[in-house]
Amino acid sequence: MHLFVRIREDLDHVQTVSFPGSDQYRIERATQELNQLRDMQDRGRYNQWQLDDVVMALGRILADNRLAARDRDLLNDDLNVCKTSRRMFATMAFASLRRLPPQNTPSARSTPRPRRPNR
Repeated sequence: MHLFVRIREDLDHVQTVSFPGSDQYRIERATQELNQLRDMQDRGRYNQWQLDDVVMALGRILADNRLAARDRDLLNDDLNVCKTSRRMFATMAFASLRRLPPQNTPSARSTPRPRRPNR
């Protein structure tokens, strides 16, 4: 998927110019989260929590790493794209749920509910 390639390239670039230590660790963690999300999507699965992990990992890099303005802008754009993807998926998931029949209505039950006797 094009999104993952772009984010991975940006992470690779930022890793080459970042400071060793905790800056490198945060970038490696974001790369690992991105790889897990990509692997899940390659298997035809989508996990919103995994996308949330990628969003959080990118956010930690932006908040805590010492980045040049250009590199910060690259990752900030990637973060915004991930957040937009997350909102789009949530909207699609909600729309698909709305198409399902309600579970507790008489039309959704397989057998009719017995009537109570009048008293």
